[in-house]
Amino acid sequence: MAASGKNSSDKKKSAISYWSKDKCICPVCKKDFEREVMLSGNGRMIAGGLTDELHRIFEPSARFGKVYPLIYEIGVCPHCHTALMWNDFKDLKNKEAINKLFEKREERKEKVFTIFPYFNLKRERTLFDGCAMYYLALLFLRSLKSFHIRAVDFAFLDSGIGGIPYLLFLQEKQQNVNCIYYADTKNFPYGQKSSEQIIENATIATQKIIEKWNPGAIVLACNTISVTALEELRKRFPNVPFVGTVPAIKPAAIISKTKKIGLLATNATVNHPYTKKLQSQFAFDCSIISRGDPELISFIEHKFFQATEEERMEAVKPAVNFFRDKNCDVIVLACTHFLNMSDYIQKVAGSQIKVIDSREGVVKRALAVGLNNLNDLAFKNQNKPLLFVSGFTQSNDFNTYSNFCQNIGITFGGYID
Repeated sequence: MAASGKNSSDKKKSAISYWSKDKCICPVCKKDFEREVMLSGNGRMIAGGLTDELHRIFEPSARFGKVYPLIYEIGVCPHCHTALMWNDFKDLKNKEAINKLFEKREERKEKVFTIFPYFNLKRERTLFDGCAMYYLALLFLRSLKSFHIRAVDFAFLDSGIGGIPYLLFLQEKQQNVNCIYYADTKNFPYGQKSSEQIIENATIATQKIIEKWNPGAIVLACNTISVTALEELRKRFPNVPFVGTVPAIKPAAIISKTKKIGLLATNATVNHPYTKKLQSQFAFDCSIISRGDPELISFIEHKFFQATEEERMEAVKPAVNFFRDKNCDVIVLACTHFLNMSDYIQKVAGSQIKVIDSREGVVKRALAVGLNNLNDLAFKNQNKPLLFVSGFTQSNDFNTYSNFCQNIGITFGGYID
């Protein structure tokens, strides 16, 4: 008996997982099932190196052998074979999606057992079972995607991270929304490209956003994209509401006393006919002094978040001095990147020059357009906004974007080509 007790104790100590007392309720079939949870500690996970994809490798131990932590991240309902990350079970709310997914339950079961015939949900999971569960999760999410059900409320598009202040301002105004931000960093900067290139790049990026997230509205958090490609994007994607970001020339004309307005932008925005049209419509009695500043834009994208206060102040001085010398009493920030530096620009400019942007108007319009369908998301949760990029141009970009997101309270989603 003693020996038997000792063997039982040893077996318990060597366990990799346990069955939680808190059962999971499937949102599709409404039935409950047991949740298998991996135990931690006591040398179960011995951290090894990283793969090229930055995945951690865990070394085998004498007591526990080879351990695969990732196989415990997926939950599968044994009744209808709904497969999701555990936290997503409680967030699947869309009734239309749930009904369609329930109808496909036998199809999911047939597909998984065709490839994984020994898949078993009634035992402690093996690596084989874990692979089957991930396959089921992919099938489940592919079905969800085919229904064209919204995954986020708002998607923000820019060539870099300059438009982030618009996302943060929207979330400040409306907290119960799901947002993603897609930075087409692979093609940064848009402001140095031709109109044809801007339209092509913006179209490809928009197509990716729609295919992956099917947002309720897309905010073009980039003046260059807005003045160059907004109308074309609306023609190419007629079922998606777009909100553009255009230079705040109208309010600038109202508050200017000298009738000399500084326009700080990309070269593409400065030279675009739409900008000239805004001037003729809303600032016909003013002089617009324009400055394209690709150097400052590059500083903000690649150096701003590591720069000292002094370096940031020095970076904006050339632009501010340029407008001061022209007797401008208003500076319009006509590139979303500059919003990250608005406080520094205003501080260097002093009280005699007013620095303005279009943040208030853009967010107000976005909320008016996008709030009609807030309850139609496939998943509804209160997660932080996610930042995704289309590519890395410098060796330390991954760490730079990760640290940036951590500093402003959003999540870095990584690279999406």
